[in-house]
Amino acid sequence: PNPAAEAPAASAAPTSAPADAAATEASAGDMKRETTTAMVTEYSFDAKNSAATASAEAPKAYQAPVADANGVIFFDSVGVRLQLSKGWSASEETTPMPNVAMLTFSKAEYAERRQTGMPGEVPVVLMSIEDISNEGIPVDEFREKSKMMALTQMQMMTNGMFQPNVLEDTKLAEPIGPFTHSLMYELKTPYFGMQVMNLTAVIEGLAYILQVMCNAEEFTAVRKEAVTMAKTAAIERRASPADFRTVSAVTVSSQGGCVAMPPSWTLDKATASNPVFRLLTASQSRAETVEVYKGDASGAIDLSKAQAKNSREIRGVTVTDYGTTMRVAQKGNAVVVCNPKHSGSVVTTADTLASICESVSFTATSDDDKLRYHSEALKLSFNMLPKGKIIESRVSERILVYAPMGLPTQPTDELPMLTVRVGDPSNDPDCRTSYDEWMARIREETDGDSTSDLKKDTVNGRDCVTFMSKEMQEVGPGQKEERTAKVIILLSGIRTTMLRWETPSGAWRKFENKLKGVLNSLQIE
Repeated sequence: PNPAAEAPAASAAPTSAPADAAATEASAGDMKRETTTAMVTEYSFDAKNSAATASAEAPKAYQAPVADANGVIFFDSVGVRLQLSKGWSASEETTPMPNVAMLTFSKAEYAERRQTGMPGEVPVVLMSIEDISNEGIPVDEFREKSKMMALTQMQMMTNGMFQPNVLEDTKLAEPIGPFTHSLMYELKTPYFGMQVMNLTAVIEGLAYILQVMCNAEEFTAVRKEAVTMAKTAAIERRASPADFRTVSAVTVSSQGGCVAMPPSWTLDKATASNPVFRLLTASQSRAETVEVYKGDASGAIDLSKAQAKNSREIRGVTVTDYGTTMRVAQKGNAVVVCNPKHSGSVVTTADTLASICESVSFTATSDDDKLRYHSEALKLSFNMLPKGKIIESRVSERILVYAPMGLPTQPTDELPMLTVRVGDPSNDPDCRTSYDEWMARIREETDGDSTSDLKKDTVNGRDCVTFMSKEMQEVGPGQKEERTAKVIILLSGIRTTMLRWETPSGAWRKFENKLKGVLNSLQIE
């Protein structure tokens, strides 16, 4: 058993390490079966996939979605409903990336097949749901981006020796259920051949990709069954909250005052003079600057020469669009100005700017810039470093990743990562309701050669269970690296908050003080 399974691994940021997790679009939908299986095993609470049940003390036991008599199954966590074809089953899997959820579809006969390890020999059907709202891109742009990633990943399967061939890349004249675009491609080698179909939809900033991947001989038959199920799919529209602070936020405090921003954003500048704050949005392809001014923004923009195109009131905040390239929110003496860093129209919503404007205070709180993350969904908060990066999304509300030194740009970068997972017996069957139960389970399911120092301890005055873990992880083709992790389990009633702090083993002591900074400031409701 893999001790890393006791919490999502800190390498939850993709090993390709883009500058922003949103750049991993469709990555979960384009993985090989063995990669997907490994991720499901490593990042779930249940290391052995032993279907452990919740304690009898739990008031409500977890119920996995099951199909009704007509084969209709509903995944409430992602708002997807569809009718399974005869002989098919479906389940939701755990992924290491907070911005991606995954549903897998299978037949019993596939599990019974003898496998040699050749790609595509066993059909893979899955649906990935990815939060791309930070990017603010339309379906056509997302589809093109995900296509290039999919083709690149397939070519990498052969170390670049063979190039995939695109068979179909089109906007559907008639949608297949909610899916509006279709991509089909194939890979032929002397050793194996495989074909892939991706059906894509983007709804309310969430990207849905239904993927079929298997050998060429079975592709047509499996694709037909998958399309039949896709036609029955219905997706609940789940828009972003009008006020991001009702879910989570990062509060920036400085000598000029304080302001709340979406957790995925970063602080570029904080001063005592205008602009008091300069914030950067999370989008890599459509980056924007959001500046907060005290009194007025006349020093930076000339509103008298700009033509107001649209103005509305949101919770007492006046939000005005000036053409398509500037959006301004104003309330009292707070003015928030949003501009694209490059060409293009503004994608940050009026609701988001209104929430930022509402949060502004110009009362000095600190001589130094201080950032604090707070999550209403996870019921916790902690201090952040100025370079820190939070990764969370609407499709995985019980997981977040915090990179205190920023996200790595190379798989071998020696940077720490904190992964937080929250659950209870009502939404995760593998949670325990007491520290004794957690210790018993860890002893039973982990390998003593890779785990050590299992004990009861205290963190910031709270009881907890902790242990250390070491394992070799692949960081590149033929390259492995030993990583050390400390896992901390805290209980609030029957709710488990599990923290995993991970670094390359050689850099453990270098970043140990960063972990102490998080733990000393951690508050759990």
